[in-house]
Amino acid sequence: MSGTRCIKNNRVNNSEWLFKSFQAINMGNKHQQQINQAEVAIISAIKGSKEFYGHLFIFAVFLLALLITGKFSHPQTLWLCGGWTLGLAVHGLITFQVFGPFGGRWETQQIENKLGRKL
Repeated sequence: MSGTRCIKNNRVNNSEWLFKSFQAINMGNKHQQQINQAEVAIISAIKGSKEFYGHLFIFAVFLLALLITGKFSHPQTLWLCGGWTLGLAVHGLITFQVFGPFGGRWETQQIENKLGRKL
């Protein structure tokens, strides 16, 4: 294990790296705390984007399968696709912080409250 990242089979072990980052936040100096806090926020945002793109991919595969099989015009399928499209749209708005009560501003406020200082 070298540096701040733990590598196994050329892949970064995120949970161990996050644990070390949180340890550094609790034990390190102020500059180290800011860097690690920013890294944790960025990792969280990237994981959210990854989940959204996975959701979008599954949606596209499902729609393609419906189009190929000719089941897309069934009334129940239209309701299903409409609801899923709405859910996907809300997921995207929250992921990219266009909308949502738990967006970036809320997260920053919560972190600042727990740390007792501004980021």
